[in-house]
Amino acid sequence: NIPFSHYTVVHNGVDLDAIQRSRESLLSQRESLRLSYGVGTDEMLFLSIGRIIRQKNHVRMVEAFSLLLKNRPKCKLIIIGDGGLKGELEKKIIELHIGDKVMLLPARKDIHQFYIMSDVTLLSSDHEGFCIAAMEGLAFGAPLVSTKVAGVVEYLKDGENGFFADKTPEDLAEKMRKVLDLQPSIFALFQDASKATSQKYSLKNYGENVQKLLLRTLETSEKNNNL
Repeated sequence: NIPFSHYTVVHNGVDLDAIQRSRESLLSQRESLRLSYGVGTDEMLFLSIGRIIRQKNHVRMVEAFSLLLKNRPKCKLIIIGDGGLKGELEKKIIELHIGDKVMLLPARKDIHQFYIMSDVTLLSSDHEGFCIAAMEGLAFGAPLVSTKVAGVVEYLKDGENGFFADKTPEDLAEKMRKVLDLQPSIFALFQDASKATSQKYSLKNYGENVQKLLLRTLETSEKNNNL
């Protein structure tokens, strides 16, 4: 029963300056980096970064990717992260016979090189917060394919910087196919829109919004004390 006017949302921020520095230093190495991980120049690379836990539903992701490969075999998927369900995910990849198409890597700090390598960011969560990894993918110019979850709905514009999918392997695979079928000129527009979206979520904006909230809180407190 608390009115929405009493709430203030301060979105997380990403380090756009660091991302720009990485783009400038690593972009020329994109093809060599891809080749070092067995990704061919004619293959589309999907990237997913996050803890391998129940809410992320990576099993749905690899099931969808397996469906995608039946019609779009020139694709690879890199999943980066650790978590209690990693063993279960490894078994599912083996069960689906897609071990040559999916790389499951441990959590690491040199993450920007993988954003540089990738073409599309992928998210298959049952529920989600802001999701820093998805926003970083957009900042690097990788359109996002994601289940429709809270947080992400605030910045993923369906048909502009990516696509929303229902929470089924079939629809997730369909939306992955949809982004792969975009004409190069349209895909480039999606990339531009992805980078433009990220500009609203810089660390600078985050800091300024926190500062405004604190100042407004102090002003309100002073007014109440003077009553």
